[in-house]
Amino acid sequence: MHGEEIAVKAKIYNVEGFSAHADQPALLKWVGSFKKLPRKVFLVHGEIEGIERLKGLLEKNLSLDVIVPDWQQSFELAAEKQVSTPKKLTDRDLELLYNTVINKLNQVYKSEIEKSDLELLYDKLKNIEKAI
Repeated sequence: MHGEEIAVKAKIYNVEGFSAHADQPALLKWVGSFKKLPRKVFLVHGEIEGIERLKGLLEKNLSLDVIVPDWQQSFELAAEKQVSTPKKLTDRDLELLYNTVINKLNQVYKSEIEKSDLELLYDKLKNIEKAI
């Protein structure tokens, strides 16, 4: 792994002016105010007593997974599953979708759907077509 470049997509924040002993309530409040709580928290700086106390408070109050790494301990961080944003449908995509639905409706019409239901579906599709 020596010499490899690793792309890191991380945000690192420095919180200036906090003391591990006196400002634990402020740190808890700060972490608790995140819109989305972190999946893991690594406490890497401070006196061991303060770190262990803060670890306990984060676990108890916010149900966080908190790690206090040993000297030179390493971790492999797996990427969170990406949620894909649906692509915006083009006019061609909408046309294909429309034609597919019409063809399927014709198939259904030939079998068991009531004519009034099919006409209602056709009307709705016509409205979609007009919107396109």
